[in-house]
Amino acid sequence: KISAMITSAQRAYAEQEAAQARVAEVREHAEQRRKEHALALAKIDQEVREIEVAEAEREREVDALEKECQQTVAQARTEEERRAKVQAQYKAIVDKRVRYQDG
Repeated sequence: KISAMITSAQRAYAEQEAAQARVAEVREHAEQRRKEHALALAKIDQEVREIEVAEAEREREVDALEKECQQTVAQARTEEERRAKVQAQYKAIVDKRVRYQDG
């Protein structure tokens, strides 16, 4: 009877040791995974910052191009108005000449 109790106690101790070893292994694995996730998140954060910087630069470029485009449109309108005025003056002169010839 004592021999069976000793054997049972030894088994229980061995099972406890195995369970503790497994718990330590799982904890170690979980810690490794936590570190991997932390590194992955840090990398993602860095990539997001790089994208944000690139996006800000592109926004500045677009703003500058929009401003340049608006200036070009304004210049084109001014030139169109000037040409229309010149054409109106030319037409007035031609009309005046026609009236003098007819008249």
